[in-house]
Amino acid sequence: MIRRCLAAFLLSAVLFWLGTGLAPIPWLTWLAPLPVLLLAARVPARTAALVAFGAWLFGGLNLWSYLYGSIGLPGPVLAGYLIGLALLFPLAVLLWRALVVRGRYLLAVVAMPAAWSGAEYLVSLVSPAGAFWSVAYTQTDVAPVRGIAAVTGMWGISFLVMGASTTAAVAFAPGVRQRLPIAGLGLAFATVLLACGLWPAPTEPGPTVALLAIEQSVDSLPVDSVEGDRLLARYADQVRAAGTEVAVLPEKVFAVDDLPAFTARLAPVAVQSRTDVVVGLVHDGYNSAMLFPADGTTPTIYHKQHLVPGLEDHLRAGRSSVIVDGRGLVVCKDLDYPTVGREYARRGARLVLVPALDFDRDAWLHSRMAIMRGVESGFVVARSADQGYRTLSDARGEVVLGDRAPLPVGPTPYARLGDWFAWMCLLVALATLTRVVRPAGATGTTAATVGYDRPAGVGVRPRR
Repeated sequence: MIRRCLAAFLLSAVLFWLGTGLAPIPWLTWLAPLPVLLLAARVPARTAALVAFGAWLFGGLNLWSYLYGSIGLPGPVLAGYLIGLALLFPLAVLLWRALVVRGRYLLAVVAMPAAWSGAEYLVSLVSPAGAFWSVAYTQTDVAPVRGIAAVTGMWGISFLVMGASTTAAVAFAPGVRQRLPIAGLGLAFATVLLACGLWPAPTEPGPTVALLAIEQSVDSLPVDSVEGDRLLARYADQVRAAGTEVAVLPEKVFAVDDLPAFTARLAPVAVQSRTDVVVGLVHDGYNSAMLFPADGTTPTIYHKQHLVPGLEDHLRAGRSSVIVDGRGLVVCKDLDYPTVGREYARRGARLVLVPALDFDRDAWLHSRMAIMRGVESGFVVARSADQGYRTLSDARGEVVLGDRAPLPVGPTPYARLGDWFAWMCLLVALATLTRVVRPAGATGTTAATVGYDRPAGVGVRPRR
């Protein structure tokens, strides 16, 4: 048994390591839970839980150097965060195992992915990182899968990814005879979810957009310094040369003390170039995005609502969204949160302009988190990151190679209905849990019949 446990641990841990994190291999994510699940139905519950915990924790360590070195989270806090997340996987595995050993195979197909998606949602509500750790982001470049989010939110993607391994593990669990109904149920759920990704999204032509970024020595460069003055002049030249209707600069380009003087310098550039210019700046204790309209009207300023713990503790958080003529303003980490995307879509944003910064190594993941918000709620994302990717993505999540993306006509079902799928998953998981913990006598069976301490059909001596 030790060899089987070690093999399951190593296989799942490596698959989680490669299939999640900053640069995941999407198809490996689908396979990662399978070795642990195949083992769980054949070993005692404690052993299954220990192997599941170790596999997820080891896989999650692929983020340690990033969260500790780049983000600067304290070691004890980071360890607690990773261990807390790692506890969720064995709990889901134990729920699945309990159903399998009781012979409730069809319910097991649904229960674990539902519990997992529900857990992701609950963590997103209380974690300072929002939905950062969700397995749904691993599929952002997989077009047929990411489209699900327009109806179910990212929670439907997580359900599908975890459900694939769950279905396979149930089909090959000990004692299972009728594998066809199990496979049919898993296929039915996959078909329904993938059909959600075909939600029609009428569009109309959008404005041309330039995403500009110039390397600078430090972020929040004082605009009244010699280097800051030169940088502002270079950006002004790039805006004029771009010749687009909108230009987005990165986050924290300038530190600005005298806002009227800064406005007097940049506002004429927007008017002369006939370009709406969005620039990230630090002013009055806020990390902000400022929009200078091409028509010369009063500039609009937005304050970042979700600050990076530790790195931005010295700044104040904004409290309100800003939308001007269907164009929303957010800053970088704000789009880590599905609630922000929904609010903007419901208030009429069809193009969201995002000054961002990033940390180089998280360029793929952080840009895809923003792209997921556009898919979920139905808007174009124009994101300019100084140390990351500059991406213009449409409402279906496709990265546009040119300077124009089609604008969606209205918000998605997810933007209108909210986290209905996540709540449904929580209800399914809760209902399933009540069946698992119900005393054996309540169902008219005995503990020996359902095999509480061992999988059905394993270790049972045949009658003579």
